[in-house]
Amino acid sequence: MAGLKRIAPVTSVSEPGKAELGLIQRRVHMMTDSELLRFGLIAKFECSELQREAQLPSEILMAELEELRAEWKRRFPEMPLRDSF
Repeated sequence: MAGLKRIAPVTSVSEPGKAELGLIQRRVHMMTDSELLRFGLIAKFECSELQREAQLPSEILMAELEELRAEWKRRFPEMPLRDSF
């Protein structure tokens, strides 16, 4: 998606390291509920589009989606993830 800011900076490394994961976790934790939902939906859409085009999502994108989902589950443990992103 054009104009979308990634949570973690895009690096030449395909796998996120501890520094990138820490940055993702800190930024996700600081998001408001609406930002979390918006970024989660966008990350899910991007992963789906890449898979539809027979491409694999990057490790960074997958790490972002996993962290977004983990934070959503932490904030809303009673809401099934399928009802969000």
